[in-house]
Amino acid sequence: MEKVDLFDLIERIAALIRSEERKKCTAVGLQTVHLQALNYLSRCNKYSDTPAALTNYLGMTKGTVSQSLSLLEKANQSQSFGLCKTCHYFTTMDDSFLCGVTKELLSQNDSEKICQEHTVVLWHL
Repeated sequence: MEKVDLFDLIERIAALIRSEERKKCTAVGLQTVHLQALNYLSRCNKYSDTPAALTNYLGMTKGTVSQSLSLLEKANQSQSFGLCKTCHYFTTMDDSFLCGVTKELLSQNDSEKICQEHTVVLWHL
């Protein structure tokens, strides 16, 4: 039986993941840096959702990250049709939620539904 080096195995898995990432990005007209930025911004906490933190996380220059964010902001001008709970105008109340666009109270169930008025949150200022 052939001995497999753990490093080579990890390197191969990482290459396959990058290849799939590139395919998905190409399908939606993004570059991999855009997907990486969106992934980071969707997972980071409120203290780490700044352009400077994104620059550090990606290990890129401020200029590259700034250009990527600008392109993503322009793409955000179109309707996103996202979940209410991920919208810029979604607010958590004591025991319910509020839509900042319609000013209506939302239930937990409502917050899980897709809305045509959805506005993507790229980062908090």
